Amino acid sequence: MPAPDFVYPNVGDHAYAKVALDPVSLDLRMQRLLRARRGFDGPLGRMLLELSESRLWRALGYRSFGDYCRERLGISPRLAHDLVMAYRRSFDLPEIGDAYWNGEITWSQALLLFSICRRDTQAVWIERARRVTVRRLRHEVA
Repeated sequence: MPAPDFVYPNVGDHAYAKVALDPVSLDLRMQRLLRARRGFDGPLGRMLLELSESRLWRALGYRSFGDYCRERLGISPRLAHDLVMAYRRSFDLPEIGDAYWNGEITWSQALLLFSICRRDTQAVWIERARRVTVRRLRHEVA
């Protein structure tokens, strides 16, 4: 029985293209979307930090920063917190920030490394993150 056809957005031209459910093709498309997302994480983290610290969400009619994130942006307060933390920590730990922004490590790996690294240990942990699964890395940093 042939695989059913599914519709996925074509990020390049915002048109919808009908594609067969091919795991390699689907994986490549998701990787492309995630590369595009990485380009937004830094600026979004900076803007969320400014909005949070200045409490501008109040001027927009929200009772809390978390409410603003959920209701207006459609993201969880936890994700907003992580984006702000990654933005801040990338100044203290620039090698980890660069490794994430350049796609050398994943978001989950970056969050783990930001939580445990010091300037003098970043390179070693980045190299380790490249070699092991997120589950293994999480176990090693615990």
